[in-house]
Amino acid sequence: MNRIVEATAELISRHGLSATTLDDVVAASGTSKGQVFHYFPGGKDELLLAVAQYEADRVHARMDERMPELSSWSAWSQWRDQLVGQYDIHGNDCPMTTLVVDLHRAGPGARALIAETAARLQSRIRTGIHQMQAEGLVGAHVDADAIAHSLVAGIHGGATLLQLATGADSHIGSVIDTAVEQLKGTASQRTAVHPR
Repeated sequence: MNRIVEATAELISRHGLSATTLDDVVAASGTSKGQVFHYFPGGKDELLLAVAQYEADRVHARMDERMPELSSWSAWSQWRDQLVGQYDIHGNDCPMTTLVVDLHRAGPGARALIAETAARLQSRIRTGIHQMQAEGLVGAHVDADAIAHSLVAGIHGGATLLQLATGADSHIGSVIDTAVEQLKGTASQRTAVHPR
């Protein structure tokens, strides 16, 4: 079963959902149509939901492994560089891009997974901003939820542009850089004199 899901995910990442056929999946996974329907009796919809879960799990694993706690400016810089580097290296083979660009069409179950994944990233950003507010590094008046929402939307938008149009990750880096500058500008005078 895992082999079928992984092969389907790779095909969608390379060619897009609309260009990926069941025959492609069978050939890439080295299985038969009978095996595919044995594991996924609901057919294509059930298979695509499994692929969406696989890609969501990959996003969560990368987040847990590579995303630092955003409680200092150096941590934000590290996260920015890691994220841009990830898109630099993997390009279209980014699980979040595959989720947002292709698998959102796989039905409500897949869309729920995308929403959950975005919410998890938003929560990490929001928590980091709250920690920095507690330390005086970010102004207490800042709406952490609004910043987190706009950052996640900007990152996903940049990833979509990368895959569908530009092939460049510059939008993703710019979104984070702009947010950081905005957040730094809200810090108290005391924080500005002694940046962390």
